[in-house]
Amino acid sequence: MFYLQRIALNHYTTILCFNPDYPLFTNWQAFINKFSSKFGMFDTVAEAKRTLMALRMSPNKHFTVFVVQFEKEAYKTGWNYNALRFQH
Repeated sequence: MFYLQRIALNHYTTILCFNPDYPLFTNWQAFINKFSSKFGMFDTVAEAKRTLMALRMSPNKHFTVFVVQFEKEAYKTGWNYNALRFQH
């Protein structure tokens, strides 16, 4: 899975195209330092929690869609159905 998105992915692919021998591609710590300072660290758990907090059952969607969305994000956070019940 590729974790870079939007502008960070664009930056990465630009460097790769124009300077494939860039030191970031052979030094993981240098890569993390560069991209963290430029774009910040992405916290998937925090993002999943925010998504769960905003999750609502829409009147025009099936309950199954809601459950699938919940399970997708809950897996990342360790939340379960009890958390869902107390959240809404």
